Amino acid sequence: MKFSQSLDLALHALWFMARHSPNMPVMVKDLAENVHASESYLARVMLWLAKAGIVRSIRGKKGGFIFKINPDQITIADIVIAIDKDAAEYACPWEARECAHEGTCSLVQLFHEAQHQMLNVLKRMTIADIANAHELGTRPHSKGMAKETTGRKNEEVYQIDALKAKNQILL
Repeated sequence: MKFSQSLDLALHALWFMARHSPNMPVMVKDLAENVHASESYLARVMLWLAKAGIVRSIRGKKGGFIFKINPDQITIADIVIAIDKDAAEYACPWEARECAHEGTCSLVQLFHEAQHQMLNVLKRMTIADIANAHELGTRPHSKGMAKETTGRKNEEVYQIDALKAKNQILL
């Protein structure tokens, strides 16, 4: 899956807001400075987040953007859907052509399952989780994931509890 620069900026801007100013408006100028983006481009991204109901825009001298929803209620999936609606969906390149396997293609089924699993993982991770993990200097862990060591030095495998052994997702 390939996500856009807009999504990357949205995630970093929300992460910055959650860490530094969760209850106060943050000006686009300050956000842009901290995420190393142009103000105009980031302003557009923030307006998309406002349309999605994730943040709200406050006008005026002390205005900016503030969370409309508490950061512990905003999942990464919410942001992916708000910014990159199509990026989380698999589109078969053969759809525009005639395909002998239309409707029964195991590749399409595989990619739809992978996309479903990815969104499930992203639904368990919030902006607050990422901000808190950074504060603690740890790797963020999705809710419902168990930490399991492999016996190899410094290597960790995160296994989603709800998945069966044959459908493991390794992060």
